[in-house]
Amino acid sequence: MRKKRGRVLVVYLLLLVMIILPQSKVISASTLTLVYDGKTVKYTKAQVGFTVNGKNIALNNIPGIIIDDNAMGNYVDIFKTGLQATCSYNSSKKQLTIKKFDKTVVLKLNTKTATVNGKKKTMETSMRSVRFKNEKQTKIMVPVRFVVENLGYTYTWDGKAKKGRIKYNWLELYKDGKWGKYVGTKAKISYNGKVVSDANMPGIIENATVLMDGTKVVTNGLGGSCVYNSKDKTVTVKKEKDSIVYTLGKKTAVVNGQNKQLETAPIRVKNRATGKYYLMLPARFTANELGYVYDWNSKDKISEITDKNSNTPITVTNGSISFRLPDGVKKADVKNTDYYYKKQFSVTIPGNYLDFYKKNTININNKVVTGSKVSVTSAGKTKILFTTSKLQGYKIHISGNDLWIEVGNPKNIYKNIVVLDCGHGGTDPGAQSGGYNEKDVTYAILYRYAKTYFNANTSEIKAYWTRYNDTFVTLSDRAAYANTVGADLFISLHMNSAANTAAKGTEVYYSTSNNTKQKNGLTSQKMASMFEKKLVSAMGTVSRGVKSANYTVIYRNSVPAILVELGFISNSSDRANLVDASFQKKTAKNIYETTKQVFAQYPTGR
Repeated sequence: MRKKRGRVLVVYLLLLVMIILPQSKVISASTLTLVYDGKTVKYTKAQVGFTVNGKNIALNNIPGIIIDDNAMGNYVDIFKTGLQATCSYNSSKKQLTIKKFDKTVVLKLNTKTATVNGKKKTMETSMRSVRFKNEKQTKIMVPVRFVVENLGYTYTWDGKAKKGRIKYNWLELYKDGKWGKYVGTKAKISYNGKVVSDANMPGIIENATVLMDGTKVVTNGLGGSCVYNSKDKTVTVKKEKDSIVYTLGKKTAVVNGQNKQLETAPIRVKNRATGKYYLMLPARFTANELGYVYDWNSKDKISEITDKNSNTPITVTNGSISFRLPDGVKKADVKNTDYYYKKQFSVTIPGNYLDFYKKNTININNKVVTGSKVSVTSAGKTKILFTTSKLQGYKIHISGNDLWIEVGNPKNIYKNIVVLDCGHGGTDPGAQSGGYNEKDVTYAILYRYAKTYFNANTSEIKAYWTRYNDTFVTLSDRAAYANTVGADLFISLHMNSAANTAAKGTEVYYSTSNNTKQKNGLTSQKMASMFEKKLVSAMGTVSRGVKSANYTVIYRNSVPAILVELGFISNSSDRANLVDASFQKKTAKNIYETTKQVFAQYPTGR
């Protein structure tokens, strides 16, 4: 009788343990019976778990397993759910496709050859269909390390914990209804020299504007308030008597009751690493409108917010120039000119203020800026000329009477950069016909007229020209200029010529030797196709198609590069258009608009 009671007690305790313990624990404590490769296997090796940046991936009671010394995991749990990748399995082809950002990995069942972005790679073991017999489930199990590393993540094996640890150091943000990989600059935000931004959610750059975590910076850093209204999607920022009302996605804000334009709209994003949403507000605008001084420290990637002393000129450090504007000078009065070919740029304001700037110091806090010179032009304007030791980009900011300039390498200043190459020049006239030179036509279109669009205040594209006058520039120097200025694109303009005067039309060239796909997906060939299609359509020329050739300016270039043969100067009807000022102006505008389209479709990520 006592023995029977003892047996009942043991059975009761075992049942209690099974009820209390999670089902996944029960499975991991038992021997698995697996069916794969046509065999039934009593699996006694490690039952594997996986983590992403330290967080466990839910495996839904089917653990990872070891096959051929490789940790294998169910693709749905690891990649679709865990990494939020796009996964599709074609059962008829027995093929699995996993996509994440710009990476695509394709595996086939029981095949050690996979493709990564179309290129074949050999794996240590193949993807398997595995039947978990006791659980009555069949899962597609993939070699996790291979897929993880080829998607751009890092992978380490934790032998003690029997876990594959997946990590990434980029920001993965949810915005505009989808997850995306943020590849731009990560900025810190400081107030009076102390970092006040959250390391888990740094500032990000959109449209060349730093967006900061408004709740963290305004509330914890500046001592104000930042309140989000989910119903009307507004963000209200307050500090003492000042208030700013932002609307998510809109480029206008209401500041103390008045509408003001923004450089870029505020957004709400979710950070996958923290699982939290963040209100990202334009840092400079917020700081300035609340009465603070703002400066971008391009060297250390810090948005520096400081208290403002109205009795003294602002002092902006780390790569900036700052000075006061005379009373009465409006923001619209301030003009600037980039003499990049001389490593200089200038700021011009109406009126003679030589005496004003003898009393009010121009502060230079960048060793690359070697000096400034104040003079009065023949038109009676005050010109402040700055000289740098190397070619630099710059951006001017004005708040009230305070003007400050960010100075740095072009890629740290500008969102989009293009090099425009006016074919031929100087002692090289190019093709000649009907008393016209190719060099003069390319110069008129791509410099004289295109400059109006590329240098406009509303332009988001910074343009550099290989020549700005009738000068001879070697082909090698033209090609190398893209690297010199940190360009994203290169466009060379030419006019065609042929012995057969009936030949006419537009053709665009790219080099197969310079056709590597950029991170944003752009290639020289894609760019050539966009320009050929747009130019032919807008200008009404005959299409001669997209062609490849190893012309020096596109072959030896470091960025996606094209050479446009707009028309035949040797053909009378083409020539009549090419030398016509209205046609040239229209072409210049079309080149600008198409360049904008390229950047919009293939953003730089800066």
